[in-house]
Amino acid sequence: MSEEILKALMQLFALIAKQDGGIGQKEIDYVRRFLVQQIGVDSAADYLQLFEDSVEQDTIPHKDKEKKLTSVLDSVKVLKLCKQISKTINQRQKLVVLVRLLELINAEYPLTAQRVGIVKTASDIFRVAKEEYESIFTFVTSTEDKEFRSPNHLVMYPLFFLWIPSAELYFVKFSGQMEVFLNGLSMREGTIYLFASGSTLRLPVGLPVYYSDIASRFLSDRSPEKITLEADHLSYRFSDEAKGLNDISFNARQGNLVGIMGSSGTGKTTLMNVLAGMYTPSSGQVRINQIDLHKD
Repeated sequence: MSEEILKALMQLFALIAKQDGGIGQKEIDYVRRFLVQQIGVDSAADYLQLFEDSVEQDTIPHKDKEKKLTSVLDSVKVLKLCKQISKTINQRQKLVVLVRLLELINAEYPLTAQRVGIVKTASDIFRVAKEEYESIFTFVTSTEDKEFRSPNHLVMYPLFFLWIPSAELYFVKFSGQMEVFLNGLSMREGTIYLFASGSTLRLPVGLPVYYSDIASRFLSDRSPEKITLEADHLSYRFSDEAKGLNDISFNARQGNLVGIMGSSGTGKTTLMNVLAGMYTPSSGQVRINQIDLHKD
C-alpha cells in the first residue's frame, strides 16, 4: 500500500477505535500486526504512532461511552477518509480493507452501533453489495458453525472459509488449539488471512488443503455444467519438421490446479499454444466438454 493510503487507514482505524471509550490493547496489537504484515517491522513504528496519536485526539471519556454517539465531526472525517481511500485502490483492495476494518472492531470490545456504523459507511462508499457485506460481517464476527449459513461460507472444522464472488476473493480463519500453517507460516487462531491463488493449508493430521480445492467447492453449486479439458494423444511438428510434442495425453476438470513442468525447450509453451487453439496439432485432439477445439 502507498504511504498516502496507509496514513488514511491509520486515521480511519483511529476514528473507529476511539468510539465508545477509546482504544484497547488488543486493538493496538491488531493494528501493529496489520502494519508489520504490510510494510515490515522497521517501518511500522511511525504509522502505529500516527494511529495512537489520532486516537488520543478528542477521545470520549470511558465512563460516558454508552451514552455517546459518533460526533458530526467524526462522521465527516469518516466520509472524507473513505472517499480518499476509495479513489486510490481497486475493488479487490477495498474488500480487503473492509475485512480489516471489521476485524478491528471485533478485536476488543463487544460490537456497538457506533463502530459498526462507521464500517457500514465505508462499505457503502466502497459499493459493496448488501449480501456480500452481510456474509463478510458474519464471517469476521461469528465463531459458531451454525451461524455460517451463507452460500459464501464454507466450514471444514477447524477451518472457516469466506468467498466474495464479485472479486473472486477467498479468506480463511481457524478455531481450536492446534498448529495450522498457511503457505508454511503459522496462523494465529481467529485471525483472518487472505487465501490467495496457489495457497496451501496444512493441519497436524490429514491431507493439505489447496486453493483449488476450496475454489472448486464454492463453484460446484454455482456452475450448471462443469468444464472439462482433454488432451488426447497430442503431437505437433514445426514447419521444419522438428518435433514439438510427442503423444501427450491428460485431462482436467474445472477447479483443478494443473502444473506443467519441464526444462527449457521441452515443449511447455508449444503445449499451451496447442491447448489454446493457437497451434493445430499434427495428430490428436483437444476437447473442451467433448467438443474438438480444432474441428468443431
